[in-house]
Amino acid sequence: MKVALSGLILSIILCGQVFAAQPTEKITNEMIYLKLLEIEKRQAVLEIQFREFKTSVDKRFQQVDKRFEELREDMNKRFEQVDKRFEELREDMNKRFDQLYTFLWIVTGIFSALVAVVIGFALWDSEPPSAGHAKRLWKKWKNYTA
Repeated sequence: MKVALSGLILSIILCGQVFAAQPTEKITNEMIYLKLLEIEKRQAVLEIQFREFKTSVDKRFQQVDKRFEELREDMNKRFEQVDKRFEELREDMNKRFDQLYTFLWIVTGIFSALVAVVIGFALWDSEPPSAGHAKRLWKKWKNYTA
């Protein structure tokens, strides 16, 4: 037991030396004051850099917003051009259909006039059936069939 107790005491002594504090220089109020001044200077520099960074980011966002606006305007112009082109095509198609209807009316008028002329000529040229004419036709028929 004495051996265990002496081993325990020896290990405590050895461990105590391991965790012993190293001697450091004495910290004075002046040193603390100088460190605080140095920290304040660094903080001021960081604030200036942060403000510059913030303004540059704001400028970038403004540039991006401006680009988006320009793109939106360009897209709107192109859509307007496409709409205008569709309107022109629609007007051209309507004109073509109007021309087609006009042509069909002209053809219908010409056909109606020709039919009226042919019917009028047929009525004008026909002889009224008379008894003498019918007898002559009957004789001719008999001659051919006999």
